[in-house]
Amino acid sequence: MQRLLNFKVKSENNLEKMRASQKKLEEFDPDTGKMRFKPTIINRSPNLRERPVWIDLFEISKKQTSSRENSPQRVLINKNSQQITEKIRYKQYKTIFECLGPINGKITYGNIDLNNNDQKMIEILNPLLQELAESDIVLDFSQFCQAIDALIKVLTPQEKWYLIFSFNKPKPV
Repeated sequence: MQRLLNFKVKSENNLEKMRASQKKLEEFDPDTGKMRFKPTIINRSPNLRERPVWIDLFEISKKQTSSRENSPQRVLINKNSQQITEKIRYKQYKTIFECLGPINGKITYGNIDLNNNDQKMIEILNPLLQELAESDIVLDFSQFCQAIDALIKVLTPQEKWYLIFSFNKPKPV
């Protein structure tokens, strides 16, 4: 039994010597004989991460979005561009107003022809039309523009785009 223990101790010592010599060979370049480069990392503790990295990244992005929300938004619209979009919007409102069939420059729910108009436009304008039907309001063009501006604030971007840029007056047959 003693022989086995002595053999085990000797073989472990030999293995340690071999590993140490192997480590020295790994530290030095066999071609040049110079020590290989070992980068040193400063201020890095092995237990730096106590929680998963995605939690920290989520908190960082949360802070960035909250700082963006708190900072005032700068509008970078040129005055000429704003005038052009106002003209386009005015023309489109006029087209929509005329499609609804004003009588003496005013519209009511009773004089709107829902069947001969673009169905998508009617669907988009449905909240405004329901309000006209319920309250029996008479709108002239300026009041109609104010109502459309209020409606546009609650529309989806696709619906806004359709009303302002894509909708064209149906051509008479």
